[in-house]
Parts: sequence; C-alpha cells; structure tokens
Amino acid sequence: MAGTPASSRGGGYPLGLTGATAATRYVGGTASGAPGSGTFAVGDLDVDQTGKLWVCTVAGSPGTWTQIGGAAGITVLNYTEFTSNVSVVSSTEATPTVVVTASGSVSVDGSTLICVEFYSPVTSGNVGGQCILDLWSDAAGGTALGRMAHVLSGAAVTGGAPVYVRRYFTPANGTPTYSIRGWSSGGSGNPTVQAGAGGTSADMPGFIRVSKGA
Repeated sequence: MAGTPASSRGGGYPLGLTGATAATRYVGGTASGAPGSGTFAVGDLDVDQTGKLWVCTVAGSPGTWTQIGGAAGITVLNYTEFTSNVSVVSSTEATPTVVVTASGSVSVDGSTLICVEFYSPVTSGNVGGQCILDLWSDAAGGTALGRMAHVLSGAAVTGGAPVYVRRYFTPANGTPTYSIRGWSSGGSGNPTVQAGAGGTSADMPGFIRVSKGA
C-alpha cells in the first residue's frame, strides 16, 4: 500500500527489514517455465502452473531466470536415443563417424552451465588399436570440442566396455546442436558402438542427453 510504513504493513507485503532490503516483486505466473518475453528486473518472482518458482537473476528482456528448489536444479534440454550398432568406419579425427546427434538444438545465453552426457552399453576398439569418441558442436559449421572417451583393444583381440561420460561447460551464446562422433586410431578393422532396443537378451539404447544446471 503506497505510503504505508514497512513496519506497519500486514502479511503479503515485503517488509524490507534490516538485512533484506534488496528489491523484489511478484510479477505473475506462466503456464510452464520462466517468462519468455517481457522486461524484468533482478529479484522478480514468477510461479508457473506446474508448481515451480522462478527468480530473475539478470535483468533484461526476458532476463535470466533461475528455478528455486527442484530436483537438483537440473532441466533436461534434449534427450536422444539410438537403438542400433554403429560401425565406426573413420580413422580420421577431422571427419569422424557420427554415432548420435541430439534431435534438436538447445538455446544458451553465454552464461548457462550445461551438461552433455553419452552412454553406450558396449563400445569396442579395433584389433590392436582404439576407438576415440569426441564431442562435437555444430556451431561455426561444426567444431570438435574434445575427446570424451578412449576404448582400447589388445594386439590380437577386440576389447569392449560400457561407456558413460559427461562434460559440464558454459557454451557461447547461440542455439548449438551436439553430437558424439567416433574414429579409430591404429590397429585393424572398425570399432563398434553398440546399442539395442532393450528387452530380453538385448542391449539397452545408447543416448546423448543435454541438461541445464548442476
């Protein structure tokens, strides 16, 4: 209520007591997620209809919003499975074999921490060599971000092991699409990244997952 001293306001008003004087506003609600349009200030609060509470941490249009509470503050941005074996036919890091590509791009603002995860029930190296799995972004026409896993084999046999890897990083502003790509180093034959549809006597699907938060 305008002109009413903070000390005499009833419930429902920010009291602005010592130690808690930063501005805050309840700006309304959304159907799901933080506001995607409009202009907001630091400290603005939004409640969505799925039961989540959001606070604006960087002013702007619509600004940067952070979920308050929730399950570890993690939001899955993309999850894509593959259910068939992939033969890694490339032996060149510059032109690797695509194992799995996220089914859509993700929107990042240059300050968002994301996590990219990859899983395969079994990945084998080629005989006497290794299978190397790289993380790629399609930004700037396709960029290798680094090697995620190495699967080694013996001199006379093809070895294999489950692979689960993840990478946390803050990408530049944009809408990148991520993929896992493989290539062989040394040895003979082609490595295989295995996956199946699940069920009795069948491998589980492999996947790439892109999440926001930690």
